Amino acid sequence: MWSNVVVALVLFCGGIAAVASSSDGGGSVRFAVDFFKRAYTARQNAILAPIAIRSGLAMMHHVATPDAARILRDGLYLPADGLGVIEQTNWAMSRVNERKRMLEMLSRVYLPDAPLNPELVAHLRDNFGTGSEIVNFAEGSEVAERVNSWVNESSRGMIPEFLKADELSGDVTSLLINVMVMNASWGFFDEKKTKKQTFHFLDGDHKVDMMKVDGTLPRMYLEDLMTDAIKLSYGWRSDLSMVILLPRKEVDLEHVIKHFTADHYKQLV
Repeated sequence: MWSNVVVALVLFCGGIAAVASSSDGGGSVRFAVDFFKRAYTARQNAILAPIAIRSGLAMMHHVATPDAARILRDGLYLPADGLGVIEQTNWAMSRVNERKRMLEMLSRVYLPDAPLNPELVAHLRDNFGTGSEIVNFAEGSEVAERVNSWVNESSRGMIPEFLKADELSGDVTSLLINVMVMNASWGFFDEKKTKKQTFHFLDGDHKVDMMKVDGTLPRMYLEDLMTDAIKLSYGWRSDLSMVILLPRKEVDLEHVIKHFTADHYKQLV
């Protein structure tokens, strides 16, 4: 029997991961798993997009100092040469954006009149198609308004406010914003079957809306984790899917997260 704790790992884009793990030596998947383990907290729900975080940081590799570039390569599992970093990052972003209107990643950089590195604007524009804006960071309210306007438009109204003026401290000299937008429907849940049921959270029981579907779903058992995995595919003409991990009653969620590896992820893909 399954336990009542469900964990959904949004680690990477399902249709991309199988190709990505072979094309970059598995670096994208290893970073996704590493990042998830460090970001996870038992008392907070979150949706994580490691591919957007990895791509955004990798964009800065070309203009980073030698020490910072080495840290980026080690932490993000990037290629050893600068051209390889650009090609790999550009490829990953292109693969995401093949699914426009369902899945899209956009980026924009905000800089002062005299950027710290004069190569930055041309590098981001020519290699990744990233636009730029000149702002005065001393005017926090105006900067926040301009950032929020772009994020709101790029996310199709899903993120109306991304940045507050008081979040811009005096030492901020530039902003690189990555927005990842997903717009896909399930396609097979009958809304009429959604009912209030008890969900067993770590902090107690709560009544929530429970969706229901009748039928057979793709399933895999990760024996060493004592965890089942079920795949829910998104709707019409989409290769996107969500994989939900359901630990058996004999094992707790913390054990699954601690021992989950990139190899487990590749099995699921």
